[in-house]
Amino acid sequence: MEDSVRSVGGLELTPADVVNAFEMVIDSKSAPLQKKLVEQFRDGKAESALPSVEDVGSQVTLNDFRAVSRKLKSYATEERTEAAKKSVLRIKPKNTYGDVGGLYGVKEEVIKEISLALNPDLAVKSRYIPPKGFIFYGAPGTGKTLLAKAIAGESDVWFYSINGPSILQGHYGDPEKTVRNIFEDARKNAPAIIFFDEIDSVAPRRGHYDPVVDRVTSQLLTEIDGFVPLTGVVVIGSTNRLEVIDPALLERFTRHFEFTYPKNRKEKMEVVEIHLRRYLDCLHGDATPDKILEVFEKKILSPRKIADAINDANRLRTKEIEAAQQYLRAAKVGKDKVEEVKKIYKQDLERLQKIKGVSEEDPGFLGVLERTDPSTYPLMVYHFEKALENMEDERLEEAREMIARTVRLEKSEVGKAYGLVAFGDTGQLGGFVGVIEVVVNRNGSGHVRVVGSEAGESILASAQDAFIYLNSISDWRFKNYDVYVELVTPAKGMEKQVVAPGITQPPVSGPSAGLAIGIAMLSAFTNVEVDSSVVMTGAITTRGEVWPVGGLDYRGMGKIEAALADKYARKLILPQYNFDNIGELGVVKMLKDRGIEMVPAKSFLEAACHALVGVKSVDDVVNLLVQAVPGSEIKIGF
Repeated sequence: MEDSVRSVGGLELTPADVVNAFEMVIDSKSAPLQKKLVEQFRDGKAESALPSVEDVGSQVTLNDFRAVSRKLKSYATEERTEAAKKSVLRIKPKNTYGDVGGLYGVKEEVIKEISLALNPDLAVKSRYIPPKGFIFYGAPGTGKTLLAKAIAGESDVWFYSINGPSILQGHYGDPEKTVRNIFEDARKNAPAIIFFDEIDSVAPRRGHYDPVVDRVTSQLLTEIDGFVPLTGVVVIGSTNRLEVIDPALLERFTRHFEFTYPKNRKEKMEVVEIHLRRYLDCLHGDATPDKILEVFEKKILSPRKIADAINDANRLRTKEIEAAQQYLRAAKVGKDKVEEVKKIYKQDLERLQKIKGVSEEDPGFLGVLERTDPSTYPLMVYHFEKALENMEDERLEEAREMIARTVRLEKSEVGKAYGLVAFGDTGQLGGFVGVIEVVVNRNGSGHVRVVGSEAGESILASAQDAFIYLNSISDWRFKNYDVYVELVTPAKGMEKQVVAPGITQPPVSGPSAGLAIGIAMLSAFTNVEVDSSVVMTGAITTRGEVWPVGGLDYRGMGKIEAALADKYARKLILPQYNFDNIGELGVVKMLKDRGIEMVPAKSFLEAACHALVGVKSVDDVVNLLVQAVPGSEIKIGF
């Protein structure tokens, strides 16, 4: 009992505590007996099979005293803060493990680990030391919060759902007190789960943000790794910005689980089938999971986006049914009312007419509308196609349109290459085609400069790598060239963004443009055009190797989306490593259906063979360099 009391912050036991504990244990054991007696009196039946007092006493174990010690009234603490009161949710969500699609390997491991952590008796007997906390990290929409809810629903334990803003409210000192209150409550009601959604908002790196947030982070450190143990309490933090979390706190979370986009077609299918379950009775015969998955494979979608697209498809269907009903009502009122309905439900009526194959002028149009109701108007593949079109981010589409109408040209040019640029750290937020333009001064002093305030240092590093490599294979005949590089993106003209006091981040960064910079530089040196139908991505080294980059796998495929959205692209050059590890996501088929060939490259010269107009082999590239600098010694190295 003393150990249990100490685990919830108590200091010592009093005689009254011991008496109260005995009473609470006996009450809990005799409750079933009392209930049975009452039922017998109510039913008028007498049975002699009731357990004796000795039988009840024999059921008492040490574990009963461990459990009741956490609930002793002698240890009722100070008044909770309002934020702490709101955070205490004894809930059993409807979500189950069956609602979480994909995440093969991760889901099973999380379930096993947390089940063990919620079973302190087994841990003690087997000398197992449960992790102090779990971090769920990954791109938005990959199921982090959903799995936490499913764990709570399946485990039937106290569940404390915490969000950052609710903790940070109140007077001076209240945020830290709220954290103490929540952990104190969880210890007393163990087994329990404390879930911090977007934990980066309350525990970022200390010293860069508000002092209040720093104190909350310190309090979390104390609670997770302090003198008072977290017996039977599981702490879970979810984030899509792992690098922002305070390093000391991150170390306390001893198990980190990465949540990713579906890694293969099987995982995608499972996600689709889970979210289709509620619509099975209203699906058209042709709208099979396979057909719907084929529609969704035209884009790289997170599990949440897949769920949203499925729900949006049914929303479109429902709006079409409503449009039919509103039109029929308006027809009974008059022509003016019909015109009003046609204006409001214009798009919905157009979709309905397309599906039904009728027009407003047809004699049987009103009859078609009368037969349009939820029982006769199914959810069709067409609805899923239209829902997918609606998934496009307007800002991303605007950025692509701006590039396409200004600097993205169908005509091939010298010193101009097209590289793929992704939003987000791994490209999970989408991408677009960036234009790399290189201008050369042949009578310079060997300077490489990146033009534009918005460009990060990694762009300059990529340009320098390309400059060094091209010189190293041509006896340094270009060493006195001044090279000016500009990466034209929708961020052009933007200044560096302040992400924290003393810390800035450029809008345009990343080595992914290295290959395109090198190709544009080679084109400018040799005066040979770059094929405008070729888009590329990849970093390069000073020895000319093509290095792998992000945005090309299940973690996020913004660059693939960018290639698919580019109307001129016919060939995509990417690092060999990325090509070999792209997984079973149907990317090759997606690009092929769009008329785009994937070309893997290990070396810069291999890529140049596919990117420069009229160049067919490495020997052709060598000849170009020889002609550009007569008398030079070309050192291929591959």
